[in-house]
Amino acid sequence: MRFGFIDIHPIVKMIYFLLLLTFIMLTPHPLILLLYLIALSLYLIRLKGFLEFRKGLRFYLLLSLVLTLINPIFNQRGQTILFTLLNRYFTLEAVIYGLVMAMTFITIIILFQIFNETIDSHSFIYAIGRFGPKSAFLINMALRYIPLIQKRLKELFEIRSLTKSTKKLKQRIKLWGEIIGVIFTWSFEEAIITADSMESRGYGLKKRTSYLYFKWRAKDYLFLVLMFVLSFIISFYLIRGLISFEIYPKMTPLVVDRQNFLAYLAIALISSLPFFIDEKERLKWRNL
Repeated sequence: MRFGFIDIHPIVKMIYFLLLLTFIMLTPHPLILLLYLIALSLYLIRLKGFLEFRKGLRFYLLLSLVLTLINPIFNQRGQTILFTLLNRYFTLEAVIYGLVMAMTFITIIILFQIFNETIDSHSFIYAIGRFGPKSAFLINMALRYIPLIQKRLKELFEIRSLTKSTKKLKQRIKLWGEIIGVIFTWSFEEAIITADSMESRGYGLKKRTSYLYFKWRAKDYLFLVLMFVLSFIISFYLIRGLISFEIYPKMTPLVVDRQNFLAYLAIALISSLPFFIDEKERLKWRNL
């Protein structure tokens, strides 16, 4: 059963994800990124469960460690020198910049995971298919083929493991070549069948209707209004430079005061909107 944020109109959800992605990329600020990271992680845990989320936690920690350590090696900018190794300066600012990059990447990855869980292929095509049907189709097919190819690779390896032993490196390389050839042939054949089927159904014509119809309801308009109000507040503070964070040449202090508290509150709220909507719907159904 669909309820909560998943049940919001596809166009509204697309606008929400685009706005959130824009704000995440425009605010390389540790505290703000931490707010986004916590709120989106909580909602992803709600969607997939903690056990599924924990599977990706190792990757997130490894990515954070790699980016945090690699940046100081290649970047010597900054005034706060931590130590010197092999005539290279390792600065606090370079470490913080690597950490901010890692937080940004992880937050965007989690955002796209939520996108994948809450917007299916039908909703995606409905949302942007009218403006660019060919682009929507290409993006949707690309996103579809990634898990499909992974599934087929697993099937082919299972079949090959029953028929052939691959102990030698030459045999393994040959096996990979055969499997990749089969995968490409299989995918191209299915793509041709899909294209012929879509052409026969009139996909891409100017006067085209969708077999799915999503009604605009009061909660869609309410979500849209809340989203735009919070976005306006965040944009105002961004333009005024009240929530800016400078790392080079010297890191500016992280301050939360009366002047920027409203911006932090708006960021926390806009990133938590899906979680709050789901909680509201859950309590509503529990009290019935």
